[in-house]
Amino acid sequence: MGSRLATIVAVLATIVVAAQLIFFALFQPVWSPIDEFNHFFYVNYLSYAHRPPLYFMPYQATLDPSVPPELSIPPSFGRGVSTPRQQYVTESIQPPGYYLLVVPAFVTSSHGSYRQVYVVRLATAGLALLMVPCIFILARLVVPRSPWVWGAAGVLPALSRGYTFNLSQVTNDGLAALVGGISILMALWLLRRRLDWRWGVVAGLTAGVALVTKVTVYYVPVMLAAIFLVQLRRRPKAIQATAAGLISAVIAGLFFLPWAAFNLKHYHAIVSTGHAPPNLAPYTNLPLPDALKLMVELGSLKFWYGESLAPAPPNWLIAAGVAGLVLCTAGFLVVPFWRERSLESGAGVVVWLVGGLVVLFTLILATHVAVLNGRYLYPLFPAIAVASAAGADRMGRAGHWLFAVSLVPLAIALAIGLPAAIRWSHGG
Repeated sequence: MGSRLATIVAVLATIVVAAQLIFFALFQPVWSPIDEFNHFFYVNYLSYAHRPPLYFMPYQATLDPSVPPELSIPPSFGRGVSTPRQQYVTESIQPPGYYLLVVPAFVTSSHGSYRQVYVVRLATAGLALLMVPCIFILARLVVPRSPWVWGAAGVLPALSRGYTFNLSQVTNDGLAALVGGISILMALWLLRRRLDWRWGVVAGLTAGVALVTKVTVYYVPVMLAAIFLVQLRRRPKAIQATAAGLISAVIAGLFFLPWAAFNLKHYHAIVSTGHAPPNLAPYTNLPLPDALKLMVELGSLKFWYGESLAPAPPNWLIAAGVAGLVLCTAGFLVVPFWRERSLESGAGVVVWLVGGLVVLFTLILATHVAVLNGRYLYPLFPAIAVASAAGADRMGRAGHWLFAVSLVPLAIALAIGLPAAIRWSHGG
């Protein structure tokens, strides 16, 4: 595959993702499965009250003009999640970054209109779409001599119905996905630079934005701290290193400390987790092997087909595709990636992916609720796509065929599941 063909493939994949995001943003029911009405209320309240809502604050799903606008959202519409009039907010424990970012879209329409929901959805879909070019850019950076990897990695987002369905709703996962894509690009930039004030600024901004986006991207500051230690070992210059570390810590703190202070004041905790709803009781306090097995199965399946109320494709199709991509990633064991001197290459992507998964799994296990929804993994989509494509490329022609064969069941699952989701969204 030449560079021109790889670019065309990536562009076509981006168009396919964009078309799905726009369709689902405009046509899936109001409200949709992933607690969309609670995310929307957060935006609504923040717009009027200029502060995050408190956990379990009562509000109403009503068009009654006598209800204060900061405490009301439109009722449910279509075939989504029914919303009784009296509601209690549960997403207020989320950092405010996403909600602040979409307020400008929210205020373009009159209060209580469904158009407000659609414009915020479109803004969220736009954030999610920007993650897709990150995959192509990342592939070109880490494997500059293999256009095949650029095109192969760029195809994967177009095969995930879950990505386009879930991230065309009002949800902070849209920003989390983009932050994940940008963060790995920033990490590669940091690995190639000296520890100086520029390093500190970039690392601080990247970590700070992640900290006010969502807990699912809290692996970013952890991995950036690891990169700092790697750079310190390479170039042990005490004064420059100290300056870089202090600058990054101060900038990240400027983002996070106001949010931490808000939590301490209202919840007496730096990060509030709220309370697990009763429907999660079967997933609570499981033995570690059972918890890990459930998280892997649930996360990998829902990563591809999402959390729609539409019929899901057969699980075995998804499992077959995922198993093939894991085998492709194992191509990094042909020439052990930990022996490579350059972490700026595909080896760095593998380390970022493994580190991100370890941090994410640890955070979830700390809650004692073994639920790893597929959307929690979307910030790692660039690393997943490039690691599997680059790993396959390391195995030569056999790896290319393995990657292509792995896409077949995922494409079949999309062909089965996407029309079902479209019909459900459109009321069919």
